[in-house]
Amino acid sequence: MKKSVIIILICIFFLSGCSSKPVMLPGEKKVTIQNIYSEYYSIAEEYYKLKNYSKAIEYYSLAKEHKAFKNLALYKLASCYMYTSKWAECIDIYKKLLNADKSNYSLKENLAYVYAMKGEKEKALSLYKELHNLYPENENYVENLIILYLAGEKNKEADTEVVSELIKTLETISPENKNLQKYKDAINLENSEEAAD
Repeated sequence: MKKSVIIILICIFFLSGCSSKPVMLPGEKKVTIQNIYSEYYSIAEEYYKLKNYSKAIEYYSLAKEHKAFKNLALYKLASCYMYTSKWAECIDIYKKLLNADKSNYSLKENLAYVYAMKGEKEKALSLYKELHNLYPENENYVENLIILYLAGEKNKEADTEVVSELIKTLETISPENKNLQKYKDAINLENSEEAAD
């Protein structure tokens, strides 16, 4: 009798261990979920490389739902929105990212560019001025300020003086800038038009 009870207990023990349901290790579910979001991000990256921004947006939107990929996916989403001229969505994302990292000059530069493309000159000027004050030797900031001022209303004497100073700054920090002469010609043209009036 004792032998048969022991055999039955051994059979029960072995049979219970042979269930079809896998045993999850501690933390395995968390890793599995993170791997899924990692795949979403990888797929989005491939679509981004192929310049298929609508599909990249779809997968970056999925990837951003996991905290490990949130900020990176948001940044890439903003980039996709920029390439597809979806300015409002792009601005929303850059503002969210800047809210978390207020001193990130790269995000401010991107936001200034988007404002300029959207036609919000004053907001773009404000950000580029802030960046230029922080990094006065940055050629891109100086050049973007010149472009924004030149794209504005004509015959503004104050803007003409500011642009002249910015051109001098650009000439100092980057005398080989290929657009330097074009900016000088534009400001000279404005001055000659003002003199003619």
